[in-house]
Amino acid sequence: MKMNQPKAFYPLVSYSFHVFLLIMFSGAFFPLLVQDQDGVSASESGFLYTIVFLGIYISYLVNFNLNLLIKAILENSLLFGLIVLVSFSFLYSEISVVASKRCLMFFLSSLIALNLGQKLNLLYFLNCSKVALLLITITSLFVIFFLGDIGKMDDTQNMGMHLGAWKGVFIHKNKFGKIMALQALLHGFLYLVYRKRRHLLLILISIICIYFSDSTSAILIALASLAFMFVCTVSLKGENVKLIGLIVLTLSLLLFVFIEVDYIFGLFGKEADLTGRIPLWIILWDFILEKPLLGYGFENFWTNESISHEVWTQMNWNNIYQAHNGFVDVIISAGFLGFVWLIWIILKTFFSAILWLSKHPDLTFLWTASFFFFFIFYNMIESSTIKHNDAFWLFFVVTVSLHNKVKKQKYIHENIAILH
Repeated sequence: MKMNQPKAFYPLVSYSFHVFLLIMFSGAFFPLLVQDQDGVSASESGFLYTIVFLGIYISYLVNFNLNLLIKAILENSLLFGLIVLVSFSFLYSEISVVASKRCLMFFLSSLIALNLGQKLNLLYFLNCSKVALLLITITSLFVIFFLGDIGKMDDTQNMGMHLGAWKGVFIHKNKFGKIMALQALLHGFLYLVYRKRRHLLLILISIICIYFSDSTSAILIALASLAFMFVCTVSLKGENVKLIGLIVLTLSLLLFVFIEVDYIFGLFGKEADLTGRIPLWIILWDFILEKPLLGYGFENFWTNESISHEVWTQMNWNNIYQAHNGFVDVIISAGFLGFVWLIWIILKTFFSAILWLSKHPDLTFLWTASFFFFFIFYNMIESSTIKHNDAFWLFFVVTVSLHNKVKKQKYIHENIAILH
């Protein structure tokens, strides 16, 4: 009996660790607990933040398999090259101490994600994610309904523009909306796999949470991504012509949404400038042109007080710490070199997933295509691309790693079949 206990115990520990890892990378709970008296998160500059994530890195690296990591790097050489480029950007950063710390965190968290993609299968990873996001959702709803204003935006945040918007166990309503959008996509996928109605219920709960977080764009993108995912399921029946036609139709509808942006956002009482994002991007363009090739270094631009205050002054809006566009922030951090590199990875992986999905009804290719569709459009309104200790970047790296692993397996199987 005692000999059998470790077999049951260690998988439970491993599963629990992955759930904890996803919760921490989501930005839930912890930043809210260590915010200062003004309601501003002091987590990333704090000693406790460093210790917690150092513990996560050590816990994972203690048991990591070097051969598996090398295999993951070789299979994802293009992605690993981008990770290295960003990780060493502290060498030309003006704030080298802060930049080097964050670059190291980015490198280690990216290695963990690469290893996860090589070590785990898709459904195991998504089921861990499902549990983590469900815990976040349940706790957020409890905080919102039973702990007063803790779970809602107050008048000290964003100059009171989003007063009362739901933020749950996050420091900002955008983070809550982003994670709920990811949860909607995840349960849309799991519904296609298991056909359980509870997944539809969780999609509905996620959309409601996004709505009350005052994240209009997130609702549109979540719904469009779910539509795209269901479109892609046509290929599982081998109907490739219909797949192509439906993809074109979906993209056309999205184009219509962006063309008629004034009308669409007017329905939600919003302005077509995406709540000040477009004026911000115009201002940032001048800064980008000062360092176009390699940018300002990883997360160095917004931590440079002289630069950030200049942006605030031009925007007449304090406490802006991101471009609210993932691709703009990539150009700022890694220049046009990093931007082109990232776009190359995105387009290569996305169209590879569509191509392989048309030939092989594999769930990994369906997830890759759906997540990348979601990732591309979400990063047009929020900065969720190259980040350290971030759930979106974790999902991105794991998805690329899983895709390349399964694609290689299919390719080898096809060649063996031809030889026989």
